[in-house]
Amino acid sequence: MKIFLDTANLESIRKFNDMGLLDGITTNPSLMSKEGGNPKDVMAEIAKIIKGDVSLEVLSTEYSGMMDEGRNLRNYGDNVVVKVPMT
Repeated sequence: MKIFLDTANLESIRKFNDMGLLDGITTNPSLMSKEGGNPKDVMAEIAKIIKGDVSLEVLSTEYSGMMDEGRNLRNYGDNVVVKVPMT
């Protein structure tokens, strides 16, 4: 079993990561907006903190935009997994 925390809250991520409880993080644009700050900075920090998978979601609803965003998200780290919304 793997445990993923679904948040963009850096304090919570650090807390649970320091406890050794996390296998990864999953987040999305809605969670990012709740936390405020620059989403690019938050995504970069999450990818640095977490050694496991970091799931980041694209915003675009069109194929070419999704592909471009996905490539950009992947640049945050080798541990980034790109999520594509289906709704």
